[in-house]
Amino acid sequence: MKDTNKNVKFKSKDIKSSFTGSRMTLYGGLAPIMKFFKKDKISGELNSLFPTRDYSSLKFSKVQLMMSVIMASLCGINRINGIATFTHDELVKALLGLKKGLNKDVISTCFKKLGQRGAIMLHEYSLKKVRTWLSKSQLRNITIDVDSTVFTVYGKQEGAERGYNHTNRGAKSYHCLLGFCSQMKLILNNWFRTGSAYTSNGIVDFTKQISVTLPGKITHVFYRADSGFFNGKLFDLLEELGWKYLKNWDGSTL
Repeated sequence: MKDTNKNVKFKSKDIKSSFTGSRMTLYGGLAPIMKFFKKDKISGELNSLFPTRDYSSLKFSKVQLMMSVIMASLCGINRINGIATFTHDELVKALLGLKKGLNKDVISTCFKKLGQRGAIMLHEYSLKKVRTWLSKSQLRNITIDVDSTVFTVYGKQEGAERGYNHTNRGAKSYHCLLGFCSQMKLILNNWFRTGSAYTSNGIVDFTKQISVTLPGKITHVFYRADSGFFNGKLFDLLEELGWKYLKNWDGSTL
């Protein structure tokens, strides 16, 4: 047999980094992430969507609060008390441009004022960024994975209800719907649902929203999901879109 093995020559780019003795904290890994956010103009675009009209009296902007939550989430911090503590770190304050750390009431009040309209605007913005990133990737064929996840909540959280919760039975929760691009490890879409929502609730509209987000350069889509998501309306939509599909994660096709 002919030997078809070939040596692949590839040289990675050099990444230059420097460190100093000041502001060396637990969150040092956030510096390159913030650099990416600035390069991609995320902070500026969010500031255009959510301008702060009274910055002089508040001493912080809405974008600083949003970026605080985003950066804290990347560090595995998802409770408001933890986010407030997170912003008191010296490096975090420097990265976010905060003169002082935030408190939980400031964060809570800001996001409550954004309301449902703000949530919709933020979701539409995320879909727009997804489309941009997919276009830049030059991908023609992608695999879309759809799944749901349960988040247990404590206290009287708005919209939380009892449903299937395999880790904390009987506890109130949210049952979120997520769609990923497997090739890029990128979240294409996400819906916030109450804990009592059945697995497939809203899956057709959720998939439609993904379909209109994809750039025209993507011509082939492979759709994967658990069997609990599939129903007649979803089959019809996938056939209409011309997407191939797979269920059950074990490789069994329809």
